[in-house]
Amino acid sequence: MVHNFRVIRTDLAPDALPLDDSSFQVDEAQVEVVGSLSEFPAGETQQLSVELASDSYVLICNVPTHYQAGMSTAFTVE
Repeated sequence: MVHNFRVIRTDLAPDALPLDDSSFQVDEAQVEVVGSLSEFPAGETQQLSVELASDSYVLICNVPTHYQAGMSTAFTVE
């Protein structure tokens, strides 16, 4: 199964991002994506480097249905 990553700057809870109900994904037009990786297959390793300012962020997988399945976590950069 493929995955991707999106780093989103937000004060919203990790399970409260706006959804596009037609695609079963977070609506990236309504959030600030500050870093991302395209889809990659299971078992493959990818690396993402992003310079982040002090703020609140959520890391998600935005493959259809993955975010709703709980593939998200919040973190803070101080």
